[in-house]
Amino acid sequence: MNGHSTIYPMREATLIDVTQSDIAKGVRGNSYHCPISRAVRRATGKRIVYASPVSIIVGARRLEYWTPWKAALFMQLFDDQKPVKPFMFELYWGKS
Repeated sequence: MNGHSTIYPMREATLIDVTQSDIAKGVRGNSYHCPISRAVRRATGKRIVYASPVSIIVGARRLEYWTPWKAALFMQLFDDQKPVKPFMFELYWGKS
């Protein structure tokens, strides 16, 4: 694997619930400590989660998934210090 992640297409969905606690404890501009990463960690049980507006990387194997538009918009607003609210989104897993 030459150090690069692989982006997998949609398959099985996991519901991700971004709570007020995730928002309060989230760190702006930090892909490991943002509210989305916190919520994905809780939902999947994986310790390693990095989130960006483009992709979400999960686990030691660095499985990479496309970030849903709702989550990407949330990240942009959160990082820009705009008001955000708790919300849910589906994260799709699995290889083609």
